[in-house]
Amino acid sequence: MPTVGEMQFDGRLTNMSVQYTNPEYIADLAVPILSVPKKTGKYKTYAKDERFTVPPSYVGPKGDPNEVEWSTSEGTFTCEDHGFKEFISQEEIDDADVPLQPMADTTNFVTDLTMLAKEKRVADAVFNASNYAAGNQVDIAAGWATLSDDALTDIETGIDACFLPPTIMVMGLPTWRKLARNEKILAAVKGTLKPQAIKAGGVAAPEVNAQELAEYLGLEAVLIGRARINTAKKGQTASYSRVWDGTNSGKGGAALLRVKQNPGTRDVIWGAHMHWKQRQVFTYPDTRGAFGGTVVRVVESNVVKVVCTDVGYLFKDCLVT
Repeated sequence: MPTVGEMQFDGRLTNMSVQYTNPEYIADLAVPILSVPKKTGKYKTYAKDERFTVPPSYVGPKGDPNEVEWSTSEGTFTCEDHGFKEFISQEEIDDADVPLQPMADTTNFVTDLTMLAKEKRVADAVFNASNYAAGNQVDIAAGWATLSDDALTDIETGIDACFLPPTIMVMGLPTWRKLARNEKILAAVKGTLKPQAIKAGGVAAPEVNAQELAEYLGLEAVLIGRARINTAKKGQTASYSRVWDGTNSGKGGAALLRVKQNPGTRDVIWGAHMHWKQRQVFTYPDTRGAFGGTVVRVVESNVVKVVCTDVGYLFKDCLVT
């Protein structure tokens, strides 16, 4: 283990890590980041009924207005530390044409794994049925696998069930492939008012795109998760699955969420990705190998916290029952 004196914060590599992006990752869009000042803390929630209960408002000529009051309760959070590291031999560093290149490549590699791990944590939270009110989830029972299914009504029912309107819909690629060609959705979004069945004989299948569906539903975005993850343990034959695969692996799923980019403490949102420390890169020497080398460590501290279970809606087992 390195001593505190050996570990050094690397600003250049940290900037490189922060700027690194992978278009397949949607975690920060699905559950936006909320910076918090402490690793462990409290947040306030407001009593919903007080904001929607309206007492008589009439004031008599010599009367006083009705006195109302509002209150809050407290929730707690504890950010968790996550990260990976990789060793670079001094030989590899010395042989490189540009000395920083092995460090940069390693930083990007470790950063990508750190981001993939976060993607999995966020997807698991989104597809966790306990993060939704009891009446805000439905088992589709493989209905969306049939292109003639009325998926549009399912989605509109979910939107109406949310206490406040959702702003995004998120799903994995297999679920999206079916929704994009769903006959009822095509008929409504494309404005034909008639189902557009897929034709045989090499004719391209009609489909909607994510922006079209979002605009029709009055959402800010429809997010499609494309990331894959190897679920096999190290040394075993690789077994790849999709990160955004739904509540049950391989069965498909989707969710409507009320989110806001750069949320504040008073915003009514389904959940937030509370970050105590953003991604950082540390380096320190290591004696492995003939000439030693350098370890690159990428770490962050955060936690997904669901705060309003009734402003989200979960669709389970969309493709397979």
